[in-house]
Formats: sequence, structure tokens, C-alpha cells
Amino acid sequence: MLCNEDPTGTRHPGIHGHANRTIDGRLGRFGRKADTAALFDFIVGAYHEEMGITSPLEPAKKTVDGQPLPPDTILGPDPNITTNEIGETTTFVRFLAPPPRRTFTNYLDRTISQRGQRLFVKLNCVVCHVPEMKTGPSHVKALNHKPVALYSDLLLHDIGTDLADICLGEAQPSEFRTELLWGLRFRAQFLHDGSAKSVEEAIARHGGEAKESADQFNALSDSDKLALLRFLNSI
Repeated sequence: MLCNEDPTGTRHPGIHGHANRTIDGRLGRFGRKADTAALFDFIVGAYHEEMGITSPLEPAKKTVDGQPLPPDTILGPDPNITTNEIGETTTFVRFLAPPPRRTFTNYLDRTISQRGQRLFVKLNCVVCHVPEMKTGPSHVKALNHKPVALYSDLLLHDIGTDLADICLGEAQPSEFRTELLWGLRFRAQFLHDGSAKSVEEAIARHGGEAKESADQFNALSDSDKLALLRFLNSI
């Protein structure tokens, strides 16, 4: 991951990805701002922030605009889940299989997809959406130095003020972790906030470091756009 850092943009002018780090110096990898270092911690936050489920690590009840939750929405005794249950969820998520690549059996579709893959490289999309990375050392054989087709460098990149929201850790408002593209064809909403309704719209709205690539995409012929989208639909 860190080998892809280039905060001064020396390897690819205008593209300067950098890592986020937690307050105690750990490398952030999880979350839209890459502000969380460990999967366990990310799941604690997801239970609490996304589902309002309390735990010994996040015991405070969620509110709605500062008001207590209605009584009929209370999930039972607090905390709602135990630390052991969070650990079991973490194990489940850790060993989920990656989404399978789509195989085109039709020669024409396969040829178009291959042309799209070459365009993906030509437009410098691969600088941030790195096709493959390797896991680090692990005592678990299935996770030890394994290739993973994330299509992300897990670094922060500035994608323009139009998409900016908040700061988190070392992430500025317009900086987000490069979106993972694996399983892209299974999604219905795109960009970090789900505001784009198609892959094409998501690409077109890239700004900041990705503006040049987005402009090149917008300038492609219809057939080349189709080829690139066909490739993305195979990931």
C-alpha cells in the first residue's frame, strides 16, 4: 500500500495519493476516509453508527437530531451485543470470498472488454484504482501474502470540491480513499456517498486529481466509452 504513496505527484504529475493514519499512528485502510486501521474497530463503528446497535465499546445510544430514540425502536438490554459477537462478525467479514470476475464467453464481448481494459490503463485510471495488491503477513494461510484484485490503492486522493464533505484524521474534505471497484457490476449506487446513479455519471463527476482522466473519458468516442464500461462491468 505505502509503495503507491506519492504525496508530491512525482511519478504521475497531478496525482498525489497519501495514506491516512489514526491518532496513534496506525495506518488507516477502512472507511470512505480510510480513517480506521483495524477491521474490528470498523465493525464496532458500523454497528453503532449505521445500525444504532450498542456494545461495550460504543455504549451510548444513538439519537435522532439530538432526541432520544422512540421506545418501540429500542433493541433490548444494553449493550445490545457483546464484544465476542463483534469478534465473530469480524471473523465472518474477514473470510468473505471476493466477488468473482465476470467471464465473457462471447468473442465480441471479450474483445470489447479487453479494449476497455487497455483504455483503463491509457486514461491513468490504474494509478489510483490499482488492479491488484497483496495482503501482508498473516498466520492464516488463506490471508498470507495473497493477491487481491481490489482495484484500489487504499490511499487518499483529492477528487474535487464538488464532492467534498468533512475532515477525518489526515483526510481533507475533498479527499477520499480510492473506491474499490471489485464487484462494481453488483452495485446500483456509486461514488462515496451513493449520489451517482451510473458508473458513467460517477466517472464524469471525478474532479481534483482525477479530472484529467475524467475529461479524457468524456472525450472518448461512444464505442470506446462502451468498451471501458464493458470492462468495468466485468470486475
